[in-house]
Amino acid sequence: MADPTNARQRAINSFFDSPRFAIKELPAIPDEALPLPAPPTVPAVVAPLAPRLTVSLEPAAKRTLKGFLGDGLLVKVAANRPLTDLEVRLFEVLSTGKLRPLGAAFKLEPNPAGANLRVEPTRFARTRLRTKGARSVQLQVKGTDRAGVAGTATSSFHLR
Repeated sequence: MADPTNARQRAINSFFDSPRFAIKELPAIPDEALPLPAPPTVPAVVAPLAPRLTVSLEPAAKRTLKGFLGDGLLVKVAANRPLTDLEVRLFEVLSTGKLRPLGAAFKLEPNPAGANLRVEPTRFARTRLRTKGARSVQLQVKGTDRAGVAGTATSSFHLR
């Protein structure tokens, strides 16, 4: 049957189509001083210490641009306890202080006595480092132990 007033009926389906009511301010409730129970005594939890990493590099005579591009950079990392993974990253330090990645090496379950890793140059590093001149680089080492605590070490040097 048709609407006798010829008014269009519409359904209010949306929150935005519903009528708005004025928001009234709620009265403030005064704070009551409730006696709080004493907190239970919890033994002090000591955060585990990060593993201590020792980084050894090739002699300075072998740390050259040509040697890095040809054979990579040999790095030896030792830790004071067993690690689940070890990550070594090499960056070029730009004049602005930013870091440009040059290579990386990873090892799972390295030997705590010392893991030998060879940082291979990336394809970008191979093209970028073809130009002559000394480069300031930074080696960042991150080792994670079995408890999930990460230890880091950083070394800066020059590739000539």
